[in-house]
Amino acid sequence: MVRPSLMVTLVLVLAACTPASEAATTSAQPAEPTTPLRTEVVSDPATALEPIVAPTTVLQPTPTAPTTSSAPSTTAVETTSSAVVEPVAETAEGGAVDPIFDPITDALRAETTVSIALPEQLAGIPKESDPAVPLLATLADVSADAHRVVIGHGPCDGGDACRIQTISARRVARNDAISILGAGIPVPLPDGRTGSYLPAECAPICGDASITWLDADGTSRDILVARTVTHRSGRASDALAVAWSVLSRGSAPEAPAVCGFETVARDGAVAAVQTIRLSDGRELHWLTACSDDGIATELLAGRADLRWLDDTEPMLETRDQTSGIATRHHYDGSRLHRR
Repeated sequence: MVRPSLMVTLVLVLAACTPASEAATTSAQPAEPTTPLRTEVVSDPATALEPIVAPTTVLQPTPTAPTTSSAPSTTAVETTSSAVVEPVAETAEGGAVDPIFDPITDALRAETTVSIALPEQLAGIPKESDPAVPLLATLADVSADAHRVVIGHGPCDGGDACRIQTISARRVARNDAISILGAGIPVPLPDGRTGSYLPAECAPICGDASITWLDADGTSRDILVARTVTHRSGRASDALAVAWSVLSRGSAPEAPAVCGFETVARDGAVAAVQTIRLSDGRELHWLTACSDDGIATELLAGRADLRWLDDTEPMLETRDQTSGIATRHHYDGSRLHRR
């Protein structure tokens, strides 16, 4: 039998003989890779869209505050409203942006103290854009607490004829978070954010579709940064593409390209309500309408029942399955307009 004192001695000797490099290798195991955000069509789980990866690009204004930690901080929005329940992440510094913004970045840094989030690559640019008319970014408005950038055909301060999309940011009071995000349809965005989608209003000319979300400001817990992107097409899919480009430099979840498996039909047009689920469990609910003229899509607040109205116009009604709220949508063959 080996005496206890001898066993202790043997353990100490073996530990002393273990190479330092081996011990370091054992203690410093690489972190498990994170699963990129993916999307899938609920009605067809085998259909998956591209993963959404990469951080937000932010150009810090001048002067910048000293950084004490390389990790981004997270601030929670303190409210009981269901419209604002996601964390508000403070964006990180650095990263390249699309060259279209190069002529205005110096002025932005010099004139605003709000962090400047711009995409690495433009998204939502119409394929039919005239190559003879250059796309330019114009600094339409700028102050210490706000800025607005317009991307359009040639120099454009926001006019309907030249505007394609806008990217803006402004400081807001934390107490206003409920009214800001509660004004529209909640949509999931990268990094756990929830945005507020406002469809285009037509009276009679249709305006822009927009998405707004909140970021931490870094100057005070009582102040947030409201970021808004808009798209002249009025389509939710284009507004989502711009928001995703600003937030993640990845591809946004695509609107359904077909009308789906359960449809309602009228006069050669069919419509369906479809759901796309993100890998984090959150969902996007789409109303789709198809005819010989093409396909149109619109975002809904939640799962909904659908029917055609007995009307002289092609009119659809969705009724939210949770709230019971009914919304009417006019379908003109290429677009869906809320009524």
